[in-house]
Amino acid sequence: MIAMKTDVYRNFIAVAECGKMGEAAAKVCITQPALSQQIKSLETMYDARLFHRNPKGLVLTMAGKILYNRAKILCEIEDEARYEVSRASEECSAVNIGISSGVVSSYWMHKLAQLHASNSNVRFNVHEDQSDGILNLLQESVIDIGIVDKHPPASFRIVNVTNGKPLLVSSLGSPWIEHDGHALAIADLQGVPLCTTKGCLDRLVEACRNEGFLPNVLFTCTSWHVVVEWALEGKAVALTQRQGSADLDLHNARCTPLDCPSLESQTLVVTRKDAAASPFAQQIVGRLCQIP
Repeated sequence: MIAMKTDVYRNFIAVAECGKMGEAAAKVCITQPALSQQIKSLETMYDARLFHRNPKGLVLTMAGKILYNRAKILCEIEDEARYEVSRASEECSAVNIGISSGVVSSYWMHKLAQLHASNSNVRFNVHEDQSDGILNLLQESVIDIGIVDKHPPASFRIVNVTNGKPLLVSSLGSPWIEHDGHALAIADLQGVPLCTTKGCLDRLVEACRNEGFLPNVLFTCTSWHVVVEWALEGKAVALTQRQGSADLDLHNARCTPLDCPSLESQTLVVTRKDAAASPFAQQIVGRLCQIP
């Protein structure tokens, strides 16, 4: 017995449901003679008559009803298989990345945008949490790659380290910082209203104490973005980080370097040691770390 393509069974189903050869041919976008020939081929293959003709059109015979039910199942199986294979293919081109709220995520999103420009078929699913939360997601295999601001336990592999330099961000009309292109020292922050992230606060206080004063911190939170927004509204000067060759995407802002090694930070790209990322995810990690 010669196997039939599922398209022939789909066309047979169309004839059974339309009841007229002409309507079915229009529905499946083939000519009526070609459709009639397909039905004849099915009848020859199964050695059975599939339709009765009456004044209202074509009606399935008992054999036709049996084949109709089986053809529906066959086509449904093919549709489900196509869908599942398609989903599996999409998952292979998707990378799940966790970015700690303590890092300058705009810097990494800039890198992802560059990577996506040359790999448009890649879908990035980005999760944001504090570093401990990102490491938990990585441990549970929810994400493939973690970008954190703290050294992970030994069960994780450090793939890349990026150093962050302290940066002061203020509005253009800010009265507290005079920008002349030179870096400021910690002593220059005495009396300046500041905002920063909670992860940076302790180091800022320690650095200021070493200079004989306490910082005037008005606002702290876990996100660099919120800190910068607070500064751009003219409420304070934000102590943030500059990473690599790309600064935060700031418009109408004054950015001043701060010379303070103790406030420099590290951002680490990590994966799990005991469960290797997929070859595709590993390839993305390598490319991501190469982008300046």
